[in-house]
Amino acid sequence: MKVVSEKFGGKIAGDELMIAFGRKFIVRIFGDDFKWRATAIVIFCFFSSAAVAGVDLDVGAEVRSYPLSGVVEADAGYDFLLWGTHTAGDSQQSSPWYGYLRPHIDGSTAGTYNQLGGSVDIYPLSFLGGRFGGEGIQNDANYTAYDCQTYECRGRFYRTYAQADLTLGAAGFFVQARWRRERWTQGAVGIVDFIEPTSGLALRAAGDAQTYYRGTFGYKFNTTWSAAAALVYYQSDISNEISRFPFAVVRFQRGPLSLGIGGGVYEGSLKSQAASALLILDYNIIPSLRLQ
Repeated sequence: MKVVSEKFGGKIAGDELMIAFGRKFIVRIFGDDFKWRATAIVIFCFFSSAAVAGVDLDVGAEVRSYPLSGVVEADAGYDFLLWGTHTAGDSQQSSPWYGYLRPHIDGSTAGTYNQLGGSVDIYPLSFLGGRFGGEGIQNDANYTAYDCQTYECRGRFYRTYAQADLTLGAAGFFVQARWRRERWTQGAVGIVDFIEPTSGLALRAAGDAQTYYRGTFGYKFNTTWSAAAALVYYQSDISNEISRFPFAVVRFQRGPLSLGIGGGVYEGSLKSQAASALLILDYNIIPSLRLQ
């Protein structure tokens, strides 16, 4: 069986900063013969007829002061409840014992920097699962935070990835572990290494890959206030560069609107260690089945 990822034109969203605002890309599975295609059709029909399904929509913004980055973004999906019972967005529903499938598309913009992508979330348990997808990034201006004379900043770039998540919680405390493998390529391959601004790393011109790790620990005081501390770590394969970003965020939530404010210390192969302020704004217009 082959997995073929769709490519799109656009930008990459800012660092996935807060506890569980994941995203990105559409994967299509093609069988090597009719038997595989028939199996896929049967599975799809089962999901369509036997599962509770519904549309979700989320918009927001993420800003990081160092290295400077910021985007406005939107994410829309279609949720299939595969087993168990759950009402999306119902704060009274506390049971984690359900599973879901969620194909979705997302986009973000910072004016001259735009991204469009799609992904499929597969969670056999609401707190344990993964995501597969891809996206395209189109950047038409140099980044002020990086040396765009030495490195390529403009043009079109593509990312495909596979991600795994585990989230646990008890008595107000929660922890999350995330691992992701990313493959990066350029639309027009040059001879100069290019900047991937989310990790803050320079990736090889001919294509490169990087591994992302994130650990989060937090506490939910009530339905309005929560706080979390996290460490984000990137390491590229071929260029062998690293970046790390420990940070803390306080989150205020009222209804579908949430605001996270915090800060941390960024350090990477291209940027010296410095403090960075964070702002995460989210408006959950139509809730999904993801853990909130």
